[in-house]
Amino acid sequence: MKKVIRLTESDLTRIVKQVSEMMDVSSDSGYYTNRRRNIEIPFDEASRMYQMAKRFCRDKDNLPDCREIDSVAYKYNLNH
Repeated sequence: MKKVIRLTESDLTRIVKQVSEMMDVSSDSGYYTNRRRNIEIPFDEASRMYQMAKRFCRDKDNLPDCREIDSVAYKYNLNH
């Protein structure tokens, strides 16, 4: 049996707003800005994250984030 989830109108409005922001890929949208902010991490940790991402993305070439992994690794020379 499927679960029934009850939402208030404000919950539904908030969810719709979040989804619409996620679908807006223009460079000035809040969602895009938050996803593209710069962070700094040590090289060895970035390399370790790349190796984990490569394992996760094995046989998942159709996922957009998985398609970007190799280009990011090449850009930052993580694949050695």
